[in-house]
Amino acid sequence: MELKKGPLSIPLIIGCGLKAANQAFGAVIVLFIIVFLINLFAGFISALAMWIFHKYAIFLQIPLVLVSALIGIMLPLALIKIIASKIEKTGLTAWESLMSSALQAIYFFLSSLILAIPAMLILVGAMLSRSALVVLVAYILLGLAMFPFMFVQHAIALRDEGPVSSLVYSWKLTTAHFGRVFLSIFTILLLFIVGILAIICLIKVFLPQLFINPAMLQIQLMMLPKIYVFLGGIVAMALYAFILLSIQAIFTVLFLNLDYCHRQVKTREHDTPRVKATVGIVDSVVQEPEVKVKYASVASEATEDTIQHLEKVYNPQEHVPQILEQEEDRMPTILFDEDMAKQLAEHEQNLQEKKQASNNPDDMDPPSIKISDKSL
Repeated sequence: MELKKGPLSIPLIIGCGLKAANQAFGAVIVLFIIVFLINLFAGFISALAMWIFHKYAIFLQIPLVLVSALIGIMLPLALIKIIASKIEKTGLTAWESLMSSALQAIYFFLSSLILAIPAMLILVGAMLSRSALVVLVAYILLGLAMFPFMFVQHAIALRDEGPVSSLVYSWKLTTAHFGRVFLSIFTILLLFIVGILAIICLIKVFLPQLFINPAMLQIQLMMLPKIYVFLGGIVAMALYAFILLSIQAIFTVLFLNLDYCHRQVKTREHDTPRVKATVGIVDSVVQEPEVKVKYASVASEATEDTIQHLEKVYNPQEHVPQILEQEEDRMPTILFDEDMAKQLAEHEQNLQEKKQASNNPDDMDPPSIKISDKSL
């Protein structure tokens, strides 16, 4: 996978994001259908409960609101998981991504509260000043302050971080690669604006009456068959969904690439002392310890032959080459015992008899010697 090979350029990140969005589009449609059916089922259960227990209708609407809010938070997390599964080839389905995002949605809600409470206090203080300039400066400062936390959702969905650790992880990841992140976001926003302007230009070329007389175009659309209007609306919604999905996919690709690079750097930093220690251990093992026999100052009963033998055993560097040279010059020898000598004599006698009986030496069989099983 290209994301693990190192930092990617912005065109490659955009290309990988568009490719992932194209691959994940079908699973995203299935995800939206599942969310719609869950909301429909929850609404039906809530309506049935309110019809049966109409006196407690207000209290029965609370679970429906909580379920809808939870699913609304789970949806973008599941969307990120689907895109990442298409990039990393993990094969995660839409249902699995949605169900695995339930606890993570609570984490994201808590992390959002941690960021939202100070931001709301700053905005309230800026509005109380009744100065447009102060409010503008407050919004700019809050935008810059929230910039390092743009990957909180990705850290929770893809790295199983908690409410606080996701904020810390996003801060470290963004600040460590601030230039790349800022340039990537600027390029993505610029391309998005250019794309919107291109769509407007195409509409102006093919449907100029929309800009001349919008009311007349609306009347013409109402005169079209309903099936065309319905299909046109579906195509427009699908195009809008694909644009939003592409933006999320590009941000997901950017996060995965930065995350891989960040983790590789941390792994190298942690492994550097370990490698040095390992090299030191290997060097200490490779170095042959010098073992020598020192004469003891205490008198012992060991003879001179015993001392020479110990010196050869514990100091082999001196006599091993000589022994090897002697072994190379030595010819192989065969040990004979009495039985083998008898067999050779009998065989020699048989050969003499056969030689006297026949003058052809080729008829004679080669000698065979049976090795004795006696222990030496």
